Amino acid sequence: MFRGDIKVIVSTTALELGIDIGSLDAVVMLGVPANPTTMWQQAGRAGRRSQDSLVMVVADGSKIDQYYVAQPDRLWTRPYPRAVLSSESDILASHLHCAAFEIPIDPELDRGYFACEDLDGVLAMNLLKDVDGRWTTKLSYKPWPPERVAIRSILASDWAIFDATNGDIRLLEELDAIHAIYRVYEDQSRKVALVEQTRVDWLTKKRDIVPREAKKSAKFFNGLVAQYGPVDVRVTVFGYHRVDGRTGAIIETVETKPKTLVAASMGLWVDIPNGVTRSLAMDSEQLGDAIHACQHALVNVIVQTNGGATQESLSVDCKSPYESRVKQPRLILFERDPRFEGPTHLALRNIGDIMRHAYAVIRECEHEEGCTQ
Repeated sequence: MFRGDIKVIVSTTALELGIDIGSLDAVVMLGVPANPTTMWQQAGRAGRRSQDSLVMVVADGSKIDQYYVAQPDRLWTRPYPRAVLSSESDILASHLHCAAFEIPIDPELDRGYFACEDLDGVLAMNLLKDVDGRWTTKLSYKPWPPERVAIRSILASDWAIFDATNGDIRLLEELDAIHAIYRVYEDQSRKVALVEQTRVDWLTKKRDIVPREAKKSAKFFNGLVAQYGPVDVRVTVFGYHRVDGRTGAIIETVETKPKTLVAASMGLWVDIPNGVTRSLAMDSEQLGDAIHACQHALVNVIVQTNGGATQESLSVDCKSPYESRVKQPRLILFERDPRFEGPTHLALRNIGDIMRHAYAVIRECEHEEGCTQ
C-alpha cells in the first residue's frame, strides 16, 4: 500500500483503529456505522496529510439505515457519544490478581485505593496471604496473571471450541456463557464444541429463544416505571435453520431435543400496565408481536442516541412455541456483552427521550399494516 502497488483495500471495521496505511483517496462504507465516532473514524482513513478525499455511505435495507436515507442531515450532525467511566465499586477478581502480582496488597496501607466496604472479605476470598500478612496472587493465576484477563468481555471464558479437522484436536476459541448460547447450540452438556473445516454454501442459525426473567429492579423514571438490573438470560434451543449463505433463504429446519441454557447479563425493562393491554383489544399473539416490535424500535433509537451501543450489543425478549407460563407483559432489553455502565444503564438515564423518539419513529412509519423492515 505504501509503495502504491495496491490500489484498493477491502476491510472489516478493524481498519478504523488508526493504523497508518498511507494515503487513500476515497472510503466507501457499506451500511451506516452505529455511532458517529465510528463513522468519522472510518471516513478519516482517506484524505490524510491534508489531501482532498471522497467518503460515501451506502445504506442497506435496515430500518436505521433507511431512517438516515430519509433524513440525511441527521447522519452528519449526530452528537459524539460521551466517554464513559465505570462508577461501580465491584472489583474484578482477575484485575485484583494482576495488582497483587505486581505489589502484594497491604490492607492497612492500601485500603484507600479500593472503593469497597468489605475489603478484607474480598481479599480473603480471592487472594493468598503471605508470611508478612499481605495478600498476593493465587498459584492458579501464575506465572502471568494478565493472561487470565479477557480483553473482549468482563465475563469468564467457560466454553471451549476445538477444531477437530482431520482428527487433529486443537483449541480454536474460548467463549463466555452469554456469547456461547448464541453460537454453540448442538451440544452444550460439557461446555465443549467440536467443529470441522468444510466447504458449504449454507450456514446455520439458532431458531428461537425463550424470554428472560428479570431478577431485580433498580430505578423508576417519572410516572413511567423503568427498571434496570441483573437479568437471567434463559435460552431454549429446540432446533435451527440451515440458511443459504448467499440469499438468506431457509433450506432446512432441523429439530433438536430442547435444551435450556442460562447466562447472567444486565437489562432494562418496563412493565406494561394491564389497563393498557386491555385497551388494545388484541389477542395474546398480536400483543406479543406488538411488544416484540416495540422492543426493536427501542433498540434502534438507543443505537442512534447512546454512545457505544450497536445492534449487536443489545437483544430483546422473543416469543417461543415452548413458552407456557403466564407473565406480566413487558418491554425488555438486555446486553449481549454485559459491562459496567453498559448501554442499558445509559438508556435508563434518558428513558423518557428514548420512549418519545421511538414513538415518533413508529408514528411516522408509512406502513399502516405493519412495517416491512
